[in-house]
Amino acid sequence: MHTSFLTEIISNDQFLKKFPNLKKLMNVEFITGLMQNIKSEYLYKSKFHGLYHSEKVAFFAYLIGRYYNLDTEDMQIILDAALYHDIGRTSDFEDTTHGLTSTFKMDFLKTNPLYNNPVNLELVKAITDGHSLDDKLKQVVFDNHELPEREYERFNILYNILKDADALDRMRFDKTMKSTLNERFLRLPISKKLSSLAEYVNKEYRRLIDITNYDFIKSQLINQEPQTFYHGIGFNFFAIPSILEKGITSVRYDENNPKHIRNFAGYNNNMWISAVDASNPKEGYEQFIAHGIYFEFTSSDYHRGLENKIEALDTGMPYRSNLYQDETFIFERIAPEQIISLSLQEEVYNCQLQKISLIKGNISYERILERINYYCQFLNPKKIKQYQQFFEPYLKDLKENTLQFEMLNNFEQQQNYKEFLASQDAIVSSINNLLVLLYLNYYKEILHKKDITVKDLLIYILNKSHINYELNNIEGQIKITFPNLQLTR
Repeated sequence: MHTSFLTEIISNDQFLKKFPNLKKLMNVEFITGLMQNIKSEYLYKSKFHGLYHSEKVAFFAYLIGRYYNLDTEDMQIILDAALYHDIGRTSDFEDTTHGLTSTFKMDFLKTNPLYNNPVNLELVKAITDGHSLDDKLKQVVFDNHELPEREYERFNILYNILKDADALDRMRFDKTMKSTLNERFLRLPISKKLSSLAEYVNKEYRRLIDITNYDFIKSQLINQEPQTFYHGIGFNFFAIPSILEKGITSVRYDENNPKHIRNFAGYNNNMWISAVDASNPKEGYEQFIAHGIYFEFTSSDYHRGLENKIEALDTGMPYRSNLYQDETFIFERIAPEQIISLSLQEEVYNCQLQKISLIKGNISYERILERINYYCQFLNPKKIKQYQQFFEPYLKDLKENTLQFEMLNNFEQQQNYKEFLASQDAIVSSINNLLVLLYLNYYKEILHKKDITVKDLLIYILNKSHINYELNNIEGQIKITFPNLQLTR
């Protein structure tokens, strides 16, 4: 018996306040019992397709089943299939045969008298088999399990529920990942209404997993000598006052801080901040530091990352992909007193404003809209809707491209992925050019200058925020230090 994150989430008063329509469908006591009695020894040992995934898929299947008023037998069948549909997995990668392999391991279900009826046993196996296959093979799956023709309608609804419940848990992936949920492919109308619920549940799982791993992570970072690192912020000038006041924070540490948009997210989870080792700068430095604004700082709460992704997920430690040899991960927060300087190369410092990138590294419609709103608020918060009108044609193209790509099947998506990325990148580039033009025109009036450089805007932000600073040019590197911060060391 184990304590389920799901039980904790749905028992919280905030849950039903956020999703009041679920009150009629949910029996918290029943769900709690279901979670407590999972036979976890049979599950695939993975954070992607193991216990957490099984809990969530069972919950989504339960809600859909309740909506369709499944009787007791069919509810038990769909819940067993949801809990144990991945027990035949041997990896977390795409595998169309793992549904069938799972059916070979389901004889332990026979301890339930429900499965004394061979039709029920074959039915739970059939929908488990079919969940990893294309829908066009649905009839083939039904025939292969030699179920009576009269059982097809039962099979069909249970098949659709399992498929949709499994797909809903794809909300655990970021929307920019190919593995994320494509709501257009959900089969049942009620499933499409549960995507926001699935997103919320997965967010809560991540939060609870982070809390569970916190003490273990801290134990891995003790007695380390402080070292020097870099953290890039691109050209997010407006984050500088907030960082000097609050530090550089992880998402988990300060979820409600809108003034810190991370430029170098890397492969870390919500408790880690990606940085570059200042003693040995390589690919990460070139990609994320050298061509923008960055902070130099010291920290003893660092980790190089684990190369085993499963182990990293299990423990909350950062995952090291080895894409950037100099990448290092800082836990939770870089405090203001740890900051040595705000730095940038001299050529970047003197770069004309129209040549910089305010938005880059993302093609998600939601993220791009979020960043447009973020930057426009510093021009004039009262004119954000007016500014948005300028971007509407580009945002429309960005969204339509995404929808068209999502309509493709998996094979077509793989074939067209590079072309899709290039098209989205071109649109984002146009959005960036327009945003920079707005900034250029705005600051021409503010600064009474025809040509605006990075230097002009950077110094303006520091002075406007009444930040005490000293500026030095050291061998082509502009280093801005903050005496008031130094006093707190």
